[in-house]
Amino acid sequence: GTGNTLTGTQLALMPLVACFQIGTGAMIGQLLTKKKSDGSGDQQGSIVRMCTTFANSGPLPLLFADALFSKQAMIQSQVVACISFYLLAWSPLFWSFGKLILGTSETTLVGEDKSVGAKIMQQVKQFLSPPVIGSIGGIVIGATPALRELFLNGWLYPLFGAMQTLGTAYLPSALLVLAGSLASKKSDNNNEASKSTAGLSVKSLGTIAFARFLLAPIWALLILKGLDKLQLLGQAGSPARAILSFVILMEGCMPPAQNSVILLQLVGMTGAASTMAQTLTALYGLAVVPVTLLLSACLSLSGISNLM
Repeated sequence: GTGNTLTGTQLALMPLVACFQIGTGAMIGQLLTKKKSDGSGDQQGSIVRMCTTFANSGPLPLLFADALFSKQAMIQSQVVACISFYLLAWSPLFWSFGKLILGTSETTLVGEDKSVGAKIMQQVKQFLSPPVIGSIGGIVIGATPALRELFLNGWLYPLFGAMQTLGTAYLPSALLVLAGSLASKKSDNNNEASKSTAGLSVKSLGTIAFARFLLAPIWALLILKGLDKLQLLGQAGSPARAILSFVILMEGCMPPAQNSVILLQLVGMTGAASTMAQTLTALYGLAVVPVTLLLSACLSLSGISNLM
């Protein structure tokens, strides 16, 4: 019936919500950190800003979707669709804006060729990161009946199954990188850029926790109320509205993105990566109680608990 499945308009809200949440997180991070005139504490400030700007918007929400809705395939598939559309905005912003926040943009963006064409191509490549290509490919296949039939019921189903299997390796791989950063040794002391650094101060950790587990959920709720006022959430009491509301609220309650460690590792900033890994380890430990409580609130406020 009407409102049982998400519409294209409802799914299109997710990238916009991502932009709002990321933009607000960046502003909060900027307000809560101050750059010192001598440049000291700059790395700590960058890490705090990165953690307030980008949440773990892919692996953890997908993990929760699997844990909560594994027995309701229809709900689970729509929750995953919402998360995927959210990542359409999150991923390119992370790999571009995130680099600027962490100060890795010079290393990765400036090449020998300074021409306008080369710069445009670099920006296009930056936007078309593997997660974005995967999401766009999924949209094209899902929106084309002939292709959808080929992948879900036709002779391309084995390829679809293989891609699903490969996709499940993403979270364990990210966890391995995080663990690898924590285990990094201080053997690179001769290299200024690779020196191991101390972890973040208790104040900085408190600042990130305050932003991520209090301010971000409140902002997610305000976004939801705003969309409701604009009558963009769909029919009141419908499953689609409950699913959309749940994902918007859930995305505002996640701890910082663990991909930040990968981003730093890719440009050889092992010292900064180690600091980021230590920070994330502490925050993920602290996150157990608040995320559990917030997730329970998300289930209740969205109305999705009535569908379970």
